[in-house]
Amino acid sequence: MKFIIPFLLSFAVGWSGLQADQRNPELPDLFSQLEQAETSYTASPIVQNIWTIWLKHPDSQLTQAMKAASEIMQNGDLEQAELLFTQLIEKAPGWAEAWNKRATVRYYRDNLIGSIADIKETLVLEPRHFGALSGLGMIQMRLQDYSEALSTYESLQKIHPNSQDVGRILPALRQQISQQYL
Repeated sequence: MKFIIPFLLSFAVGWSGLQADQRNPELPDLFSQLEQAETSYTASPIVQNIWTIWLKHPDSQLTQAMKAASEIMQNGDLEQAELLFTQLIEKAPGWAEAWNKRATVRYYRDNLIGSIADIKETLVLEPRHFGALSGLGMIQMRLQDYSEALSTYESLQKIHPNSQDVGRILPALRQQISQQYL
């Protein structure tokens, strides 16, 4: 598998003007539906549709490389996964999900500064990226920056009101911050 990814990426050198995943014309309607979903159950298929779009690139070879790199990450070879996501970013710097995946790997590798930098790139490309916002909030909590984490999770709540992270973490954060000021 380690040799397949660079081989697949070598075919993608010509990528330049293709629309990135976050420009898909279906996304505005999906995000509107997500915001209006009444429960996490009704939000779930909408979330899945958004992830499906984010994980696809107009260049099918890059999509295949993303799948392979994600599998390598899930199998625990984080060093190799980070290298492969870096290669994807180099080939398709406008692909928000490539940045987000590398941010995830960097988080798992305890490179919080690198993860934050990649999350910021993700959010520049796709400000509605609820996965990146959730990750940023986790890092901010880990760094005990509870005020920033609260702001991040409130932003997440506006985009994905039924996010399990929002429902679970926001009340605890509010309580944590209120106790700091007692």
